[in-house]
Amino acid sequence: ITWQLLMFIIPGLTKIEQRGVLLSIPAVTFMFLFGVIFTWFILMPAYTGFLSGFQSNVIKANWTADSYFGFVTSVLFWHGVAFETPVLFFVLGKLGVVTGRMMRHYWRHAILASAIFAGFIAPTYDPLTMVLITLILFGLYMFSVLLVSVSARNTRRRNAAI
Repeated sequence: ITWQLLMFIIPGLTKIEQRGVLLSIPAVTFMFLFGVIFTWFILMPAYTGFLSGFQSNVIKANWTADSYFGFVTSVLFWHGVAFETPVLFFVLGKLGVVTGRMMRHYWRHAILASAIFAGFIAPTYDPLTMVLITLILFGLYMFSVLLVSVSARNTRRRNAAI
């Protein structure tokens, strides 16, 4: 998916922008894998525990291999995509589309966007899961603010030295 997205975007970029995007591929891979591993070891036990124990005296969990693997694959994929947020904002910051100050100004919007995206990627809609995913997404946004701010500061220093 990343390759297809890059092949669509790269022809419209300048050489410097293309270089920046291509250099971000290791970070994209790392953050996706980190998101998948984090979800697998931290969140999946909580998700499956909640779903199998939810009103167990009324509702009996009847998992099939097909539904379980589909569920796990979907959850891991979308959580991995969510962990791409810092890389996305870093690249947007390098391209001059966003700044750290702009991102700090819109932190309330980021909370709302995190809650909405959490509604799409959450496997359950209980309040605890929704709040947990929203906090993780907002934490990734704040990490993005830090990355963009540090990147801009380094760029200003580099330009001042020239």
